[in-house]
Amino acid sequence: MPSIFRPVTAFARKALKINKNAEKSLARKLDAADRAHPPPRFSIEGDYEYIDYTETSRDYLHHLLDKIDGDGLWKCCRGHEQELIHWKGEHPFKRLRCNTCEHILCHRCESTTVLTRMEGDTVLPYEYHEVSGPISYGQICSNCGLTHRARGVQITVDTAANERVSNMTFANVVCVCGHRADNTWLHFWIGPIYEYRRNPHDAFASLSRQRAESSVRRQQERLEHGTRRESLPCGSSSRGDSSSNLSGPHAQWSISTSNVSSPPMSRPPSSQLGQPPTPWMTGSFSS
Repeated sequence: MPSIFRPVTAFARKALKINKNAEKSLARKLDAADRAHPPPRFSIEGDYEYIDYTETSRDYLHHLLDKIDGDGLWKCCRGHEQELIHWKGEHPFKRLRCNTCEHILCHRCESTTVLTRMEGDTVLPYEYHEVSGPISYGQICSNCGLTHRARGVQITVDTAANERVSNMTFANVVCVCGHRADNTWLHFWIGPIYEYRRNPHDAFASLSRQRAESSVRRQQERLEHGTRRESLPCGSSSRGDSSSNLSGPHAQWSISTSNVSSPPMSRPPSSQLGQPPTPWMTGSFSS
């Protein structure tokens, strides 16, 4: 081998070794993670969070008993189902990669409320609230599917409104795979699990209905977009100036609070799973 290539080869070997060590360290960390919520119990008594699925009146749910071990469900956009389990630590859902086709969860996939995607960019017009305990926000690496919990909360003051706001810190996150956080990473809010635990049959049905409605809506948007393009003069664009011609779920990297898609306002009970209720959406994300 020519001597000129030896430093490059040595650097590549060193980088590969570092990457393998990082993957091994991550694997140990994921294996050691504890569940954020205990697995469901199927007792004769049952309670609000853990409804009894063995009652005679719930015979129609018996075929689901073997499936229910998680905190929610997600369906990839190719139609495959897998459970969601919320874990403690830096990686709240570990890797969100389809077990069947290895597709990484994207903006076309559907999920129950435990993983509520934040559509568009994420400026949230909520009042200041002291955040205690694990942060209930995260993002998904678009390269490998590893989930990352927001790292911290930065308190700032909105001088115009004379209010304090909380900004979730997402910036400068580099995944183990080497991919740096950007506008292709999906942001999410970790929501309640009691609806899925209370009636998984309805959660499955609701998710299927939601996916069908989303498919119809996307088809209508494609048809409307095609109609608009046909009505435009030759050479013009329906998207306006080319400087804003971005694509993907986070096309608008800056968004006004009036256009924000907020988390579902279904406040969980204060006794939910033995934990305090999720802090009510405090402030804004900082990307």
